[in-house]
Amino acid sequence: CNKTPAPSSSQSFSEVDIGKPNEEKAVLVVYRTYLPPTMYKNKIHIDGEHLVSLPNKSFTWMYLEPGEHELKANWPAVSMIIGKNVK
Repeated sequence: CNKTPAPSSSQSFSEVDIGKPNEEKAVLVVYRTYLPPTMYKNKIHIDGEHLVSLPNKSFTWMYLEPGEHELKANWPAVSMIIGKNVK
């Protein structure tokens, strides 16, 4: 998969050239709004592989091959927040 890391400071969503889906690949955009717990980065995994750790008000995108994928979002254990899996 093609990864775009989440920098500590970045352009706004409207300023970034996000990939375009085509017949061979889809585009997945993950955006984190202002969401507690604010002191921890939200860890995003796709198909068991760590994609990015997103701070508040940040996003990332990637190309995905056709088919079913598993997306998991979770925080560090000390945050006391339970992660979720989405297929």
